[in-house]
Amino acid sequence: EDFRERAEINTDGNLILRLSKEQEDSFLKSCDSQIEELKKIKGVYISDNYELLSITGNKKEVAEILANKMSFLTVFDLANHQLIINKITPKEIFVEVKVIDENTGECVYNAVWPKEEIRFSVKEWKFSE
Repeated sequence: EDFRERAEINTDGNLILRLSKEQEDSFLKSCDSQIEELKKIKGVYISDNYELLSITGNKKEVAEILANKMSFLTVFDLANHQLIINKITPKEIFVEVKVIDENTGECVYNAVWPKEEIRFSVKEWKFSE
Protein backbone atom coordinates (compact mmCIF):
# COMPACT_ATOMS: atom_id res chain seq x y z
CA GLU A 1 0.00 0.00 0.00
CA ASP A 2 1.33 3.42 -0.93
CA PHE A 3 1.35 5.64 2.18
CA ARG A 4 1.33 8.75 -0.02
CA GLU A 5 -2.38 8.17 -0.67
CA ARG A 6 -3.04 9.19 2.95
CA ALA A 7 -0.36 11.86 3.30
CA GLU A 8 -0.62 15.63 3.20
CA ILE A 9 1.25 18.70 4.29
CA ASN A 10 -0.80 21.01 6.50
CA THR A 11 -0.75 24.81 6.56
CA ASP A 12 2.01 24.77 9.22
CA GLY A 13 4.21 22.72 6.93
CA ASN A 14 3.87 19.49 8.93
CA LEU A 15 3.70 16.15 7.16
CA ILE A 16 0.48 14.37 8.16
CA LEU A 17 0.25 10.62 7.62
CA ARG A 18 -3.16 9.06 8.18
CA LEU A 19 -3.48 5.44 9.23
CA SER A 20 -5.82 3.13 7.39
CA LYS A 21 -8.61 1.54 9.47
CA GLU A 22 -6.65 -1.72 9.54
CA GLN A 23 -3.51 0.08 10.74
CA GLU A 24 -5.51 1.90 13.45
CA ASP A 25 -7.03 -1.37 14.64
CA SER A 26 -3.66 -3.10 14.73
CA PHE A 27 -2.03 -0.20 16.57
CA LEU A 28 -4.81 0.03 19.16
CA LYS A 29 -4.74 -3.72 19.72
CA SER A 30 -1.06 -3.52 20.59
CA CYS A 31 -1.76 -0.79 23.19
CA ASP A 32 -5.01 -2.24 24.55
CA SER A 33 -3.53 -5.22 26.35
CA GLN A 34 -1.27 -3.08 28.53
CA ILE A 35 -4.05 -0.59 29.31
CA GLU A 36 -6.50 -3.39 30.16
CA GLU A 37 -3.93 -5.08 32.42
CA LEU A 38 -3.33 -1.79 34.23
CA LYS A 39 -7.06 -1.31 34.79
CA LYS A 40 -7.12 -4.66 36.64
CA ILE A 41 -4.53 -3.52 39.21
CA LYS A 42 -5.89 -2.46 42.59
CA GLY A 43 -5.54 1.31 42.91
CA VAL A 44 -5.18 2.08 39.20
CA TYR A 45 -7.89 4.04 37.43
CA ILE A 46 -7.92 5.01 33.75
CA SER A 47 -10.83 7.15 32.58
CA ASP A 48 -12.99 5.96 29.70
CA ASN A 49 -11.82 8.89 27.55
CA TYR A 50 -8.13 8.11 28.35
CA GLU A 51 -7.52 11.60 29.78
CA LEU A 52 -6.80 10.51 33.37
CA LEU A 53 -4.43 7.97 34.87
CA SER A 54 -4.76 7.81 38.64
CA ILE A 55 -2.83 5.59 41.03
CA THR A 56 -3.94 5.29 44.65
CA GLY A 57 -1.85 3.50 47.25
CA ASN A 58 0.84 3.81 49.85
CA LYS A 59 4.43 4.61 48.90
CA LYS A 60 5.43 0.93 48.55
CA GLU A 61 2.38 0.00 46.44
CA VAL A 62 2.76 2.98 44.11
CA ALA A 63 6.49 2.29 43.69
CA GLU A 64 5.70 -1.34 42.80
CA ILE A 65 3.12 -0.33 40.20
CA LEU A 66 5.41 2.24 38.60
CA ALA A 67 8.47 -0.03 38.60
CA ASN A 68 6.92 -3.31 37.53
CA LYS A 69 3.45 -2.79 36.07
CA MET A 70 3.73 0.39 34.00
CA SER A 71 5.91 1.72 31.25
CA PHE A 72 6.73 5.33 30.53
CA LEU A 73 4.99 4.63 27.23
CA THR A 74 1.66 4.25 29.03
CA VAL A 75 1.03 8.00 28.77
CA PHE A 76 1.67 7.84 25.02
CA ASP A 77 -0.67 4.83 24.69
CA LEU A 78 -3.42 6.86 26.39
CA ALA A 79 -2.72 9.84 24.14
CA ASN A 80 -2.85 7.66 21.03
CA HIS A 81 -6.20 6.23 22.11
CA GLN A 82 -7.54 9.76 22.43
CA LEU A 83 -6.29 10.60 18.97
CA ILE A 84 -7.68 7.51 17.26
CA ILE A 85 -10.78 6.59 19.28
CA ASN A 86 -11.91 10.03 20.42
CA LYS A 87 -11.01 11.54 17.02
CA ILE A 88 -9.47 14.67 18.51
CA THR A 89 -6.63 16.72 17.09
CA PRO A 90 -3.10 16.38 18.43
CA LYS A 91 -3.35 19.88 19.93
CA GLU A 92 -6.31 18.75 22.08
CA ILE A 93 -4.59 15.71 23.58
CA PHE A 94 -3.69 15.70 27.25
CA VAL A 95 -3.14 13.05 29.89
CA GLU A 96 -3.45 13.93 33.55
CA VAL A 97 -1.45 11.73 35.89
CA LYS A 98 -2.38 11.70 39.58
CA VAL A 99 -0.93 9.80 42.50
CA ILE A 100 -3.11 9.65 45.60
CA ASP A 101 -1.93 8.67 49.09
CA GLU A 102 -4.47 6.04 50.13
CA ASN A 103 -4.02 6.83 53.84
CA THR A 104 -4.89 10.52 53.57
CA GLY A 105 -6.71 10.82 50.24
CA GLU A 106 -4.28 13.62 49.39
CA CYS A 107 -2.84 14.03 45.91
CA VAL A 108 0.94 13.66 46.23
CA TYR A 109 1.64 14.12 42.52
CA ASN A 110 -0.26 15.70 39.66
CA ALA A 111 0.92 16.60 36.17
CA VAL A 112 -0.80 17.17 32.85
CA TRP A 113 1.15 16.01 29.82
CA PRO A 114 2.22 17.50 27.38
CA LYS A 115 2.14 20.84 29.20
CA GLU A 116 4.13 19.31 32.04
CA GLU A 117 6.81 16.68 32.18
CA ILE A 118 5.73 13.39 33.72
CA ARG A 119 8.16 12.33 36.46
CA PHE A 120 7.65 9.04 38.25
CA SER A 121 9.79 9.83 41.26
CA VAL A 122 8.19 8.21 44.32
CA LYS A 123 11.08 9.29 46.58
CA GLU A 124 10.15 12.95 46.05
CA TRP A 125 6.46 12.53 46.89
CA LYS A 126 5.18 13.14 50.40
CA PHE A 127 3.26 10.03 51.49
CA SER A 128 2.04 9.53 55.04
CA GLU A 129 3.72 6.59 56.74
